Amino acid sequence: MPKFLILPLALSVAVILGGCSRSENPTSPTVSSSPAPWRLIGSWKVQSATLDGVALPLIDVLHWPATTLFERIEIGDTTYGVGDFDFHGVLTNAEFGTLDLNGQYLTFTVKTVNGQPLNPSVQKSYQWAKSGDNLTLTINDGGKNVVIECVPDPLTGLGYWDY
Repeated sequence: MPKFLILPLALSVAVILGGCSRSENPTSPTVSSSPAPWRLIGSWKVQSATLDGVALPLIDVLHWPATTLFERIEIGDTTYGVGDFDFHGVLTNAEFGTLDLNGQYLTFTVKTVNGQPLNPSVQKSYQWAKSGDNLTLTINDGGKNVVIECVPDPLTGLGYWDY
């Protein structure tokens, strides 16, 4: 190795090793106290819901039509979509809009329902939490506490479906 490279290399190693003491763990990730939006971005499938702490069928808690089998929520950087699907996987209801993340609160502003503009727009604000890979959304709906549990849905991607 050329002599002119040895000194800079030795200094670099000394600075790197000198910056860590034995009591520090340099490989531990830094945990931010504020929520990171990337933790929410993706496609979610609604798995279960409770109304005032009582587990009920999704159709009863979320007021789905009888033909709805499942619901997907797709969250992007500043937009979202919610789609209801029937037993054949056909989209039967869709809403799209913008979202705002403010700490532990996620506010959806509904702009269109089934392709029709919603005027005036409607806002729904949820408290969100992540537990492992799962997402929990909590909202007070007319004095009732609704908790919606979602799991990652890798079968869809943002923009996969639209109305």
